[in-house]
Amino acid sequence: MNQEKKLREKLAPMLVEHETIEWIGRPARLPSLYVRVFRIIGAIAAVILTLALVFEVLLPLHRGEIIMMEGEPLTLKRALPPTLITVISVGGFAYLWIRQSKAVRYIVTNMRALIYMPVWGARFSFDFKKKKLERNYTDPEYSPISGGYFTADTTVSQTGPDTYGYLNISNLRSDMDDAKAISIVKKILPFLDGVIYDPANLVFTEIQHAEIARLHIQSIIDKHRPKDPQTP
Repeated sequence: MNQEKKLREKLAPMLVEHETIEWIGRPARLPSLYVRVFRIIGAIAAVILTLALVFEVLLPLHRGEIIMMEGEPLTLKRALPPTLITVISVGGFAYLWIRQSKAVRYIVTNMRALIYMPVWGARFSFDFKKKKLERNYTDPEYSPISGGYFTADTTVSQTGPDTYGYLNISNLRSDMDDAKAISIVKKILPFLDGVIYDPANLVFTEIQHAEIARLHIQSIIDKHRPKDPQTP
């Protein structure tokens, strides 16, 4: 409950006037045993990479052995920075990926369906009254939330098992400039579905009790569906 309360507070500045949150979901978590196994495999891979770099590059150079790289002898001074960068980059990307996946939330309001996924880049503006930088949540390309407004044709369907099912919310009106282009490309090249992100057709993945969630979301859409597909 505390996490949901914090999320609602975080989402407050991102909502438009008279918009209220009706449903919040998240990708179903894997069983803890699977998570431990994945973490162990990742840790072993990181250790192997580190040891390989140390024993194959750094130690031989420290002992005075000659290692050729691009036709020139590689020195310890030249090898150490890229070695550290490689190890830090691999570990840093893994950390950001885990942090990002944990933060994903699916949201349905009385106006639209959204995915909350903190982006690594952002667009900020300086508020001279408050004298501080503020994130621009109205920019659909850079905001942590992205999705589309309900239209008269909006539908929600379920695929996959009920335990880790997928909810497809289609025919949303998106404000993203490239939404129409993405939709056309995916119709021409269906295999790109799930590869490129289409804000006008959201996919909520790995939802527990997907059928119950579908019925709930369907009732929200039916209740707040606009008669005019062009109005939110």
